[in-house]
Amino acid sequence: MAQFSMEIMRLTGSVLRGNQQRPFASSAVARQVGFRRALNEALVPVNEDWVIETDFDLEAGARAASLLAGLKQRPTAIFAVNDNIAIGAISKLSSLGINAPDDISVVGYNDIPVVRHLPTPLTTVRVPFDQIAMAAIELLNSPGSDGDFEVRIATPTLIPRRSTSRYKG
Repeated sequence: MAQFSMEIMRLTGSVLRGNQQRPFASSAVARQVGFRRALNEALVPVNEDWVIETDFDLEAGARAASLLAGLKQRPTAIFAVNDNIAIGAISKLSSLGINAPDDISVVGYNDIPVVRHLPTPLTTVRVPFDQIAMAAIELLNSPGSDGDFEVRIATPTLIPRRSTSRYKG
């Protein structure tokens, strides 16, 4: 997924990460860590001024986008740890005359149904919640295994839409 960001998005990206103090933030933390790892592997530096901790809602995305838009040197891509943050960011940026994907690429995470119906459909990462739910049910119904834990991995899928463009640098 983050490989996509290096190939199709611009290489100077921002991360809008969720508030890590929230009890449900562990998956958002893992998303940010994975994104940073891929950037590091591609030798793309992370500008810490562009890593913004937000809440997980539209308003938080809008506030973060306002901060980024006001910087002297702005990122050319945003990775938000959920779709709501990304939607808020795109909306605010648009109101400031900064348009996705022409001026900035934006990627969300979760592929909530509304993102494909936005004026600029959001590029996002689809999480296979159906697979996760089935695996959880199977694990709950399986006989105990003497303290051993079975790990199952569900692989997210990138869903490219119109909020991203190729790097033009």
